[in-house]
Amino acid sequence: GTEAQKKVITNTDIEAILVDRVAQPEAAEAWTFQGLQLVAGTEATGDKVRATSTVTLVDAEGNVHHEAAIGSGPVEATFKAINRIIKSPVTLVQYNVSAVSGGKDALGGVLVHIQPKEGDIEDEGDAVARSEATKGVPVYTGHGTSTDIIVASAISYVSALNKLIALGPEGNPLKVDVSTGSGDRILDGK
Repeated sequence: GTEAQKKVITNTDIEAILVDRVAQPEAAEAWTFQGLQLVAGTEATGDKVRATSTVTLVDAEGNVHHEAAIGSGPVEATFKAINRIIKSPVTLVQYNVSAVSGGKDALGGVLVHIQPKEGDIEDEGDAVARSEATKGVPVYTGHGTSTDIIVASAISYVSALNKLIALGPEGNPLKVDVSTGSGDRILDGK
């Protein structure tokens, strides 16, 4: 895990890892992120980035699911692949990246806010819908940390989807004011 990849684990790292565990109890994990493979490059003209992400998730019964998707960047491709596995229509209302620790072995933290969306995932496809938060609709947060920002993004997105699955589209685990884009909120779990 993280310990093998990093030489020194700081207090900030430990705090970030603890926030992940406290904000995401084991019992609520319908899906577990296992890994991803990413291929990214530019098109022939060189001005458009294309990324393909193959994501591996494990369901509550221990079954392994693989899915691949193409996106305009590595995060979009990864979220689309996750959407293809979990099939829960959501809107991404916030995506924050912050450095959790410094140096070349730095941990990055990603905080996502999602809202359940009306409609069937089959109609929407795997697209990553982005918009401002809709008033009156519960917001679910997910937080992930990794030395790789794409992995941290995947962990945070799966974490938020797990909360939505555990609490249902009506429940609201945290009243979150999504109008504030402050990166330092990443460690307080809100």
